[in-house]
Amino acid sequence: MDEQQIDAEVARQLKALLAKTAAEKLTAAMEADPELKRTIEERAELTAQAQLARLAAEAAASPAPPPFDHLGDWVENYLAYVYWRDVDAISEAGWRWCPDWAEHHEAVERLGPLYQRWRELSGTPEGMLAWWDVADRMMGKLMAKNGPYSRCTTAKHYDGEDAEKLICAPPPQRLLQVWTAA
Repeated sequence: MDEQQIDAEVARQLKALLAKTAAEKLTAAMEADPELKRTIEERAELTAQAQLARLAAEAAASPAPPPFDHLGDWVENYLAYVYWRDVDAISEAGWRWCPDWAEHHEAVERLGPLYQRWRELSGTPEGMLAWWDVADRMMGKLMAKNGPYSRCTTAKHYDGEDAEKLICAPPPQRLLQVWTAA
């Protein structure tokens, strides 16, 4: 521990000790003087009401996120606007978007949690900055040249025979014996 850390810890402990001592003295004074106790309790109630009113005003001033009925509603009426890209221009760079995004299992599996995270974080600027970090990573994966939309264009959804899953041969018997659930 360096000197700065030691000083910070001493200051923290001193503040805690002073707060404890002040609370004990105040409690003793309130017990000795019922009028002082009533005055302090009334003042505390007024302060609490003022704080609650301030918090309510702040909550009313910050707009609540618009309600969306479901993932599709959110993608179509929110994400499609805030994450707009010139898809024709970005497709030349290898990025893709599929208008039939919900036909891609990976897209639904990624966008569903992204929507839930947006619902959790969208009430504050700090929350939205955190959400954008997640959104940029997630959308980068979805729209990447090797992502689930890689064979789609804005005009046509690709639904070829290999669009549903990775091609998989049956696993060898030795793996079935080792990895079979009990």
